[in-house]
Amino acid sequence: MSQKIPSFFKIAKHQRFYFTPRYYDPIKEEIKKREDNIRIELKLRREGKSNSGSFSSQIHGSFKRYHSKTNKRSNLIRMIILALLISIVVFIAFA
Repeated sequence: MSQKIPSFFKIAKHQRFYFTPRYYDPIKEEIKKREDNIRIELKLRREGKSNSGSFSSQIHGSFKRYHSKTNKRSNLIRMIILALLISIVVFIAFA
């Protein structure tokens, strides 16, 4: 049998790493947010209060999503036009 030799230094031991993966689903988050807003609105209706602010925030969010889509589309069109102009300049310069 092997005996341990006394030492001044600590020997590193094997350590186990536990990782629990987390996933982010933006569609699921949006559905959850909508459900929460609906629950709050229904609760306010039961109590006799009105909440017009939630509706206007939903409209604002819809415009924001539409604006980001159109912005991406316009950037793509700009890049295509820029590529065409560069190719025309190169063709004229070397032809």
